[in-house]
Amino acid sequence: MTVGATTDSTAEITGGALKEGMTVVTEGNYALADSTRVTAAP
Repeated sequence: MTVGATTDSTAEITGGALKEGMTVVTEGNYALADSTRVTAAP
Protein backbone atom coordinates (compact mmCIF):
# COMPACT_ATOMS: atom_id res chain seq x y z
CA MET A 1 0.00 0.00 0.00
CA THR A 2 1.11 3.53 -0.72
CA VAL A 3 0.25 6.76 1.09
CA GLY A 4 -0.68 9.49 -1.38
CA ALA A 5 -2.07 12.96 -0.70
CA THR A 6 -2.50 13.84 2.98
CA THR A 7 -4.10 16.62 5.01
CA ASP A 8 -4.22 17.17 8.77
CA SER A 9 -7.11 14.68 9.05
CA THR A 10 -7.07 12.45 5.93
CA ALA A 11 -4.69 10.29 3.93
CA GLU A 12 -5.09 8.76 0.49
CA ILE A 13 -4.10 5.06 0.53
CA THR A 14 -3.61 3.16 -2.74
CA GLY A 15 -2.21 -0.18 -3.79
CA GLY A 16 -3.04 -3.58 -5.22
CA ALA A 17 -3.73 -5.07 -1.77
CA LEU A 18 -6.79 -2.84 -1.31
CA LYS A 19 -10.04 -4.26 -2.66
CA GLU A 20 -13.56 -2.82 -2.76
CA GLY A 21 -15.54 -3.76 0.35
CA MET A 22 -12.51 -4.47 2.57
CA THR A 23 -12.66 -3.53 6.24
CA VAL A 24 -10.09 -0.79 6.91
CA VAL A 25 -8.96 0.40 10.34
CA THR A 26 -9.28 4.18 10.33
CA GLU A 27 -8.63 4.92 13.98
CA GLY A 28 -6.48 2.97 16.39
CA ASN A 29 -5.50 2.84 19.99
CA TYR A 30 -2.93 5.48 20.94
CA ALA A 31 -0.45 2.83 22.12
CA LEU A 32 -0.92 0.59 19.05
CA ALA A 33 2.48 0.28 17.38
CA ASP A 34 2.82 0.78 13.60
CA SER A 35 2.43 -2.42 11.55
CA THR A 36 0.58 -4.22 14.37
CA ARG A 37 -1.80 -6.82 12.94
CA VAL A 38 -5.38 -6.40 14.16
CA THR A 39 -8.58 -8.43 13.79
CA ALA A 40 -12.11 -7.08 13.50
CA ALA A 41 -14.29 -7.97 16.49
CA PRO A 42 -18.07 -8.29 16.37
